[in-house]
Amino acid sequence: MRELMMTKYYQFLEHWHQFGFFSALKISLYKQEEMVPAERDLHSLPALKKSSLANLDILDLGEQEYHFMDLKYTLRSRRERARYYFKRGYRTFVMVEGKRVVGDLWYVTPKISLLPFVHPHVKWFGLNLGDNEAYLFDMQVDVGQRGSGLSTAFHGRVLEILRDQGFHKAYGCYVTKNIPALWMHRMIGYKELPHCIVRRYLFFETAMEKS
Repeated sequence: MRELMMTKYYQFLEHWHQFGFFSALKISLYKQEEMVPAERDLHSLPALKKSSLANLDILDLGEQEYHFMDLKYTLRSRRERARYYFKRGYRTFVMVEGKRVVGDLWYVTPKISLLPFVHPHVKWFGLNLGDNEAYLFDMQVDVGQRGSGLSTAFHGRVLEILRDQGFHKAYGCYVTKNIPALWMHRMIGYKELPHCIVRRYLFFETAMEKS
């Protein structure tokens, strides 16, 4: 719980810095979003431009490897969130330049999760993940790196790595108002599933399928 509280605290400060105190306070107290779960068969992935990844390394890390590398995040909230996610058994793909994390994307499978329901989103969306399927979530790319196609190239490369590791299908989700995420998922060829309305009150979240 401490890791989650620290994550929320730094998210509040970072949002306050960028958008102002009252905006940070508003989204911290209550937030409602329409989320779109999506699935992607990994047997036939599209060819994506990888040139933007030329000077970056993409690593698949668990908690031990992560701590050994002593990576540096631009945002403190991402570092705190990593601690919270690792305690749940999740793994991360990181896109790094030297020791600096340029972007990260988290994932979980039924085999590695320490939760009975794999991940809260998996439970919300009614997904039934098999042993060769992964759920991807919470991708972040540094603000200065956005708009260059890097997010799509990163996500596409992660899917290739999962396929090469023997995974057959990947699931993910995005928020409808996040237009770049919508187009990224469509470019990669994700198939949309029934939408959900998610409401968050402080630390508590509820979800229901959109009628």
